[in-house]
Amino acid sequence: MSTGKIILLNILILVVGISAYYIYKGSNNPPAPAPDTVVVDDNDAVNGIVSFDDEGGNVEEAADLLGTKLILFIVGGVALGVILLMYVIPALAGAASNFAYSAPEKTGNELGAAAVAKLAQGDLQGAIDEYKKLIEENPTDRFPVVEAAKIYVERMGDIDGGVAFLEETLNDKDWPIDDAAFLMFRIVDIETNHRHDIPRAKELLTLITQEFENTRHAANAQHKLNELDRAPEDSTEADTTVPGMDRLPPRT
Repeated sequence: MSTGKIILLNILILVVGISAYYIYKGSNNPPAPAPDTVVVDDNDAVNGIVSFDDEGGNVEEAADLLGTKLILFIVGGVALGVILLMYVIPALAGAASNFAYSAPEKTGNELGAAAVAKLAQGDLQGAIDEYKKLIEENPTDRFPVVEAAKIYVERMGDIDGGVAFLEETLNDKDWPIDDAAFLMFRIVDIETNHRHDIPRAKELLTLITQEFENTRHAANAQHKLNELDRAPEDSTEADTTVPGMDRLPPRT
């Protein structure tokens, strides 16, 4: 907490304390009754009648005390409300949030951030290890799989390692159709654009058309096969980008 906030908090607490003190003191010390006032009316004086009026002074003092209490009550209430809004409620909300969401294990976002940090430090293997932790934590998430493979291929220059990692991950479990096709297309992309092994890429594309028959993935694979068949075999300028594989879709 900054020094300014600490000073403001102390002032507000002091205002509340003073207000509470004077309200309490006033409630326990009612004003002393005003001395009786002799009121003599001309007619009464003639008739020998004298009356006493002791209410005027008491009424005025009671009204003053009530006004003072009201002002102190308003000032103290405002100060107390500021304290609650600025300090107490946010502190309670933060504690509740921490209680609800904190866990001893790292979350997926923390591990992803750790991988990015390792990558920024040049620790490529450390980044891959962090992505592998993400895979263990959420086996159905293809994001860390693709990112780890990208480090193998694009940062380490280890094409064999990247392909082997993707194939191992594909065979390790049953993926949903969209994710399995996505990872297979990623291997096709590596074989086409990094290894330049067009026959191998064609084999994989043919496998996709067979494995995912009558789906958009099979249609995309067939389209890519047709492009590779039309491209000159010795050309390195041909469009060899696999549909949807130039970058990952935004992660939601």
